Amino acid sequence: MSGAAPGPSGVGEAWRREVADVVELLRTEVERGLTSLEVSARLECYGSNRLDDAVSVPSWRKFLTQFADPLIYLLLAALVVSFSAWLVEGRHGFPFDVVVILWINLLTDTAPALAVGVDPPPDDVMHRPPRRIDDRTTPEPIRVDSRDLRPSAFAP
Repeated sequence: MSGAAPGPSGVGEAWRREVADVVELLRTEVERGLTSLEVSARLECYGSNRLDDAVSVPSWRKFLTQFADPLIYLLLAALVVSFSAWLVEGRHGFPFDVVVILWINLLTDTAPALAVGVDPPPDDVMHRPPRRIDDRTTPEPIRVDSRDLRPSAFAP
C-alpha cells in the first residue's frame, strides 16, 4: 500500500483534534468500539488493515553494499596505480605491493561482507518493537585505563 492510508474522510491529522471530535468523525463509541455491522462495512470499503510484505533484498546486493566504503575505493585506486606503475616500468619482478593491497582488501572486507550479506534476518524481526534512537546496535566498547597496561603483557 502506498500513499495516504484509506479511512473515513475528514479525519486527517486526527492527532491534532479532540478525542470526542475524532470519535464522532469515525462514527464509533469510545466504550464499545465499532459495531459488527460497521466493521463489515469498513472491511468491504477500505479492505483489511494490513501492510504489504517488505521487498526482499537479494543476498548478492547485500554483499555488494558492504563494499560501499571510501577506504575500499582508496585501496582499489592504490591497487590500480601500483599495477599500472609496475606495467609501465617494464614488469620487472613480482608486483608484491599490488598483491598486498589486494590481500588487504579481500581480508578486511570479504569475511564481514559474507557474514552480513548472507545472514538471514531473524523470524521475529517484524514483531519486535522499534529501537530507541539512542540505543546501541553494537556492544559497549571495553575501556582500559592506560595505567593498567604493562609492557610485559604484550611480550611473547
